[in-house]
Amino acid sequence: MPEPRLVDLFALSPTHWAQCTALLAAFASSCALLRTALMLEAVLSRGVRLAIRVLSILPSPVVAAVLVLSAARYPTRAWMNLGLATIVLMAWYAGALLPRLVRPDVDRDDTRSVLLGACIALATGLVAALVVG
Repeated sequence: MPEPRLVDLFALSPTHWAQCTALLAAFASSCALLRTALMLEAVLSRGVRLAIRVLSILPSPVVAAVLVLSAARYPTRAWMNLGLATIVLMAWYAGALLPRLVRPDVDRDDTRSVLLGACIALATGLVAALVVG
């Protein structure tokens, strides 16, 4: 079987949906883990705070773009892909809550940023599914 191109992989095609879901989950969890590592080390640095904010929001536009791309390429799978993205985003949000287990004094704004990003990505996917489906 030939290797899929990256765009085909991110389109959540019927043949490669599991690989794309795993790739998105790995990306979101990597952002959450790096964010957690930065939060626990040097919270006072402005550059670190900026990196934490960027990592808090970064998976959101990626998942939203994947949902729009997948709805454009495979309109019949738009609702199923929205469900897969919901699972990925729930795991991303759970990863954002993990630093609070270690340090209860961690800033809640980062968790709110993750929740806001997840809502924006799901709303984008919902609109894409409604438009094409």
